[in-house]
Amino acid sequence: MTTLEKHEPGTFCWVELATTDLAGGKEFYSNVFGWEAAGAPMEGWPEYVLFRLGDGRVAAGGYEQPEQERSMGVPPHWNLYVYTDDVDKTVAKAVEAGATAMVPGMDTPNGRMAILTDPTGAGFCLWQSEEMPGFTVRGEAGSFSWPELVTSDTKRAATFYEDVFGWTTSEAPTGNGPPYTIFHHNGKDIGGLFPPPAPEIPNNWTVYFDVVDAEETVETAQDAGGQVMQEPLAIPEVGTFSILGDPSGAVFAILQPEQRQG
Repeated sequence: MTTLEKHEPGTFCWVELATTDLAGGKEFYSNVFGWEAAGAPMEGWPEYVLFRLGDGRVAAGGYEQPEQERSMGVPPHWNLYVYTDDVDKTVAKAVEAGATAMVPGMDTPNGRMAILTDPTGAGFCLWQSEEMPGFTVRGEAGSFSWPELVTSDTKRAATFYEDVFGWTTSEAPTGNGPPYTIFHHNGKDIGGLFPPPAPEIPNNWTVYFDVVDAEETVETAQDAGGQVMQEPLAIPEVGTFSILGDPSGAVFAILQPEQRQG
């Protein structure tokens, strides 16, 4: 069990659902993860929801996609945020390293953010705030577990994140397939990098959530209207994972850690 009060610059700090059906999203994820959803009113801003575990710790956020985002053809998705102590400086550094700034810097009622795509086209966000630094729980069921970048140019992506955030990388064998690259920050594993298993999969960051039982979670998600993109698959010394889509089409993944295997 890990309760967080702050996040180091260069680490993942927040995950956020962007959906065309916020009411349906609240019901679906409450069923799947046991989250309690409550509005977080912000004057002059659309409805924003905080997803909490039963003890009140914040696990994620969510909002209904504005018309501008929908008109651009952006499908429902999960946003992934990296913490920084200076959004504007990090944006400048990222752009210099080959990123595109979709939203170069914007103040919100709780902090400052930016939306970027890396040189391979995968989107991610930046966050800076003393008031609301990010999720307050890791390492237990229903909390953010792992981020994974799927991209067709793994070398370019690795170089980019090394240049911008100072991450380092190492490779782990996967049998007959390409190696799995692990991102490290100050000696800790913080994310994965892998080429797409199928050509139709776009370059993207996938958000994983911790679960107690992957098989049971998949069944619950299906019963709640979700789709199974990848059936539960056991990875030795890691755990069992599955990739799912919620009823609006937002893709996410779950991981039952190895220590919880039966």
